[in-house]
Amino acid sequence: MKTTRSDAPPPGTFPQERPEWLYRQYYLRVYRHLAARTRSESLADDLTQDTLLQAMRSVGSFEGRGSLVNWLLAIANNVHNRHLARENRLREVLELRFAEAAGRSFQEREEGNGMAEAVRDLRAELAALPYSVRAPLELTALRGYGYVDAAAMLGMEVTTLRMRIHRAKKILGKRLCRHRDLF
Repeated sequence: MKTTRSDAPPPGTFPQERPEWLYRQYYLRVYRHLAARTRSESLADDLTQDTLLQAMRSVGSFEGRGSLVNWLLAIANNVHNRHLARENRLREVLELRFAEAAGRSFQEREEGNGMAEAVRDLRAELAALPYSVRAPLELTALRGYGYVDAAAMLGMEVTTLRMRIHRAKKILGKRLCRHRDLF
């Protein structure tokens, strides 16, 4: 009889009434795996949250044929791959729309009121932001989408979207402190 090594309780004995158990047990392991794949602490944290949330929702489907860690890492890989696919699609759309929105009329207005340097710096710093925080900020602040719509477009929870917008604003605030008098 073939036995399988598993780091999880046998099927049917999961503490399903307390699925946060997965979070406490495996957060660090999943985070390290995603940090190595993404090379971004904030993105790895976001994807780890998404992975463990998905695992908590589907913990009943774990059949115990293999290691629970391998099951979680497979979910993490799928979450990361979906993120990359969404990122590529959205990048193309956002670049096109941003280019249209930042057309000639905006350049004409900025040259007339002495904010040209500040706006150029803002554009450069916005472009330099990691995509995981730039996309939510662009969708809400530049394109005017509501949080619920932007979160749906990015395939994330509204709370995740808000957290990423906060991170983007914090980063931009630090980088653009020399222009505080203009904004």
